[in-house]
Amino acid sequence: PRGPRDCVESYTGEVRRLARFGERLARFGAEGWRLGMRIGTASLVRAPVEILTEWVAYHLNIGIDRMVIYFDDPEDPAIAALAGQPRVQAIPCDDNLWRESLRPGVTRLPELVPEKQHAIMWHLMNVMAPADLDWVAHIDSDELIWAPGDVRSALEQELVAGVSHVQMMPMEAVPPRLDSVDPFREFTLFKENRTDRIALAQRLGVRSPFRRGKYFRGHTKGKALVCLDGSVPYIRIHGPPPAMLEAATFTTVVARDLRVLHYDAGTYTGWLAKWSGREDRADMVGHTTKRRRRQTERFRRESARAQRRGKDRRLRQLFRDEYMLTPRDARILRVLGLARRVELDNRLFSLPMPESGPMPQ
Repeated sequence: PRGPRDCVESYTGEVRRLARFGERLARFGAEGWRLGMRIGTASLVRAPVEILTEWVAYHLNIGIDRMVIYFDDPEDPAIAALAGQPRVQAIPCDDNLWRESLRPGVTRLPELVPEKQHAIMWHLMNVMAPADLDWVAHIDSDELIWAPGDVRSALEQELVAGVSHVQMMPMEAVPPRLDSVDPFREFTLFKENRTDRIALAQRLGVRSPFRRGKYFRGHTKGKALVCLDGSVPYIRIHGPPPAMLEAATFTTVVARDLRVLHYDAGTYTGWLAKWSGREDRADMVGHTTKRRRRQTERFRRESARAQRRGKDRRLRQLFRDEYMLTPRDARILRVLGLARRVELDNRLFSLPMPESGPMPQ
């Protein structure tokens, strides 16, 4: 430990680790070799009810054991819509919750979305410390955990004894058209972040994914699954902090098959709503990449022009330039392994009956 705060965190972490070990040991007699195989997700959300319902349904149907959902709006109508799902824990976020989520030595309540996301993961892993979960992933409401074939089987193959952190790399959804309504059901093409083949794609004349900069518009770090045995004290948006990874006190692997499908754009109307609500503050600099800040600047410039002229033609073109591919470029990218088709069973997006388990995939 490097200071008083680290000493407190180290001590409390060891206490919780011992407590969790005892609780898991008691569970072992009843559950046998399922020990270490109860998997949860944690998320901070603020999205339309219809999107949240499909997002929840998908993860329950692929076999996630519990979803802990923190609602940034404590009056969110989705709280009532999901009330009948026993594997969903809805937590309204008010000032009391944010005070509970403060790390030792921190006194200011989180205000920015990234700060709140860090806070909920601290709250889940160190305040709630759920004994009925062994692994947890932080995901957003525009992300789906996916693997070829049966996702639950892939999860169980990846989450093995001795490993504490599994990083799931992202695949980025490509909107097929401007008038799409439901991204989860309609988007079937996803970009792969294989940087070793991007130069070849450009030599072959691929242009549309590079019109506004880098190949991926969203994050390239992916999301983490971490074991709740106390070896990983907490995680941030994309995984354990760099200093924690550098200390190498636990085993980290990159998932072979598990991926995060990232619907960064969504529909055109969803994109308008999402980017109109982006926080434009000086203190966001430490929480966003230069790429994201440039995207925000472009959107605000074209949005202001659209409001002055009463037309959104240039906003529509910006959406195409940022996210859409020409048919020719899409074919080349698929041949190069830089894009792939993923067609999800639409039944996965219907909420299961409360007593039902994972849906066959």
